[in-house]
Amino acid sequence: MQRLNDTNGHNGRNGIEALAKLLGDGDHTHRYRGAFLPLPAINVLPQPRKTFLDIDELSLDIAVHGQIEPIIVAEFRREACARYLTVVNRLWHTAFGVGELHATMRRRRKRYYLLIAGERRYRALSLLWREGCKECRERYGKEPQGVCFKRHFKRKNDLVEVRLCTNAPPLPTLFLQLSENTHMQVPPHEEARAYALLFRLVRQANKKFTMAQFARRVGRSPDTVRNALRFSELPVTIRGYVENGAVPYGIGIELTRLHHVGLKARELDWWAVRALTDRKKVPEFHDLVTKYLAERGSNQMDLLGVMDRERRELQRRLHIRKTVQAHMVRGIWGWTDYFKKVLRLFEEGKIGKADSPFSVRSPIRIFLSLIELMERLLPHFRGLISRARHGHAGEVLARTRRLAKRAAHHAREDHSLHH
Repeated sequence: MQRLNDTNGHNGRNGIEALAKLLGDGDHTHRYRGAFLPLPAINVLPQPRKTFLDIDELSLDIAVHGQIEPIIVAEFRREACARYLTVVNRLWHTAFGVGELHATMRRRRKRYYLLIAGERRYRALSLLWREGCKECRERYGKEPQGVCFKRHFKRKNDLVEVRLCTNAPPLPTLFLQLSENTHMQVPPHEEARAYALLFRLVRQANKKFTMAQFARRVGRSPDTVRNALRFSELPVTIRGYVENGAVPYGIGIELTRLHHVGLKARELDWWAVRALTDRKKVPEFHDLVTKYLAERGSNQMDLLGVMDRERRELQRRLHIRKTVQAHMVRGIWGWTDYFKKVLRLFEEGKIGKADSPFSVRSPIRIFLSLIELMERLLPHFRGLISRARHGHAGEVLARTRRLAKRAAHHAREDHSLHH
């Protein structure tokens, strides 16, 4: 694996020039050609997208309607591939080497094919080859690898259609990857991280490369890129609220406005928790932040502004309590009412083993999930309830889990017998 020396932008002019030379011309014009490649020939490296949902559904859609949009693949000779990997390793903090990649012989020379855009489609195609689509699995059962794929695509092998880009320099290839992935609904926080990492890398090599130029090359507005860079500068814990889905990306962008004026991680955390517990919509939270910044600028104090530690903690707890009362209790009692109805039907003899709602595809999974959640919550109740009640609750949960698992096992056996 090749590595750069002195190219981190801190070791003199030679390092900067080496990095600039390695990256290549950012204004390189791409030329595509249509091609067919075997699936195993395509190497997959880190992409801006980290989240891949509904691959099974996408594979069925491709099987039924065909591959409407080919995946994009870059073709490299060994030397060009080594340069590209060096940049990728710097960008994503990885350690890939050419020797780890699958090489394909073409015209007596090794060629390396790397996926640039369309990883969801690539995964769906791979699933079709390995396991088959949903409809074929249900209709024919488990089939040998490739049977479903060949059935739908009328081919005798594992070839897939691609758009091929040949020997482009690393920087244009990465720009291509980002611009293509913007059309694939990449989660915005994942897109933001990719923009931030690549922009910083490019700026190390060329201090004159502007945000507007970068935005144009990735096909986004300067504001979008600016927000992405600011989001990536938030403390890790604050970004985590967005990355784990607790608050939307738009809330994260509003938090960057607070970070920009000097609020620390603890203060930002209070604002993030407030957005979460109050279920603030982005426009509403934007107005709240704007009001706070205006009052901060005029040195005014209010309940939404600068608070001492004790008042902030009290306010945070009040918001959480209010949210639990307003939004969670109704849901909890709704489930309680649901299981009471199920219990009454059992007691009245209106449902039995044959038509129990606790079947393989039914609420028994929800029931087991609730038991598991209660078991995880129980240790936190220690000290809040008496030792006797705490112990009794643990015994009841353990016994209920055993019974529920036994019911699930019998339900699966009955389901298998009927099918």
